[in-house]
Amino acid sequence: MSKQDGGPAFPVADYDHMVFQPSTVAETKRDLSGMSLRDYFAAKAMPLAWKAAEDGYFDSGEDSINANVAACAYQMADAMVSARSSGAMSEKMEMPNPTDEELASPEFEAIWQLIKSWDVNVPTHYEGYCSANGSHVKMILDAIASSKST
Repeated sequence: MSKQDGGPAFPVADYDHMVFQPSTVAETKRDLSGMSLRDYFAAKAMPLAWKAAEDGYFDSGEDSINANVAACAYQMADAMVSARSSGAMSEKMEMPNPTDEELASPEFEAIWQLIKSWDVNVPTHYEGYCSANGSHVKMILDAIASSKST
């Protein structure tokens, strides 16, 4: 793959070459790697991409919507992989606060209902995991708005 994929998302640490019996180095790497981190990030971004589609951010038509949702999820994944590899994670940023207008929007409420029970890790802003909050929703809304402008 020519695009940076972030490496394996779930590498196999205790690989037993006697059980799997790979015949080539490439086969061994494939057995050890699992899915790419890029694919994992894209899968995690899919609910947000579908929410954007439901809200009318993409062209109509089933094939067009499916392609746009997939492209949106991979754009978010690429941004995550890029931020992870660029060193952007080393500088912690302040979490953004949603405005009163954002708090009152149906989009904010829909995303909040989806993520409110999640434990979230945003390493560019803090270390470890915490319960999802309004700042996380604002970051999602900002990412969707940014993807619409590109």
